This record gives sequence, C-alpha cells and structure tokens, in this order.
Amino acid sequence: MLKVKGSGEMSLMNCKRCGRLMVQQRRSDCCESCRLYYDESYREIRRCLHSQPHLTAYDVHKETGIPLSVVLELVRS
Repeated sequence: MLKVKGSGEMSLMNCKRCGRLMVQQRRSDCCESCRLYYDESYREIRRCLHSQPHLTAYDVHKETGIPLSVVLELVRS
C-alpha cells in the first residue's frame, strides 16, 4: 500500500483480481471494473440457484460459465 501526500492522504493499492493500481476504498479491495464483474457474477449465481437450488458449485460453474474459483469465492462470502 502506498500513501500519497497532497491535499488529503490517499492510499493506493493493487486490485486483488486484476492487479490494476487503484485508490483504496473502505469496503472493497477490487477496482471498479472488477467489482462490477463480481456484482454481475453474484446476481447470475443467485438467479441460477433460485431456479435450481440443488446445484453444486461445479454445476453452477457449468451452467453460468463463471469460473469455479469465482463461484466458490462468492458463495463463501
């Protein structure tokens, strides 16, 4: 993490998903584009599980095309 001095202090960090440099925000460790990707993936997973509640994480991955690692991360959080 890098602190930038100036009119106010900002903390810079790298996005945990893509590595892009970004200003650290309180609630997120992902950049805006990755956060949008996670939000859309989460909605897609919810839709899939709502219509087929007995699917496994692997089945959700196969149904939606969302990488299994992302499915597991979002289901666990």
